[in-house]
Amino acid sequence: MKSFSTHFSSKACLVSGALLVLSACGSTNSETASNTCFYTNSVDSFEAVDNDTLRIQTGPSTWYEADLLGTCLNLRFEQSLAFEGGVGNRICDGAAGGYVITDQDRCAITSVRRVMESE
Repeated sequence: MKSFSTHFSSKACLVSGALLVLSACGSTNSETASNTCFYTNSVDSFEAVDNDTLRIQTGPSTWYEADLLGTCLNLRFEQSLAFEGGVGNRICDGAAGGYVITDQDRCAITSVRRVMESE
């Protein structure tokens, strides 16, 4: 599956006083400001909370909760999903480029947070 990446111009990174723009100009290393990332190839399973929230398991006790932009059609009934990441094939909180792909929809991930298994 192709990765989606977003490129920011160097001029946009030089705008002073715009915290939002500066946060988007981060480096491509494995850490983000929130340190909440996972690789798309590390997804072991998922649980749909509803049609716009998804819990994603990436290890025996590592879970993330992803909020989706709008309603993702029939997410609660999907047996399998595909994940499309941004730079480095990762999905990170606050970074553009993360998608969940169902049989009927391609849903943008708007935020990701790490959660405890029992939440």
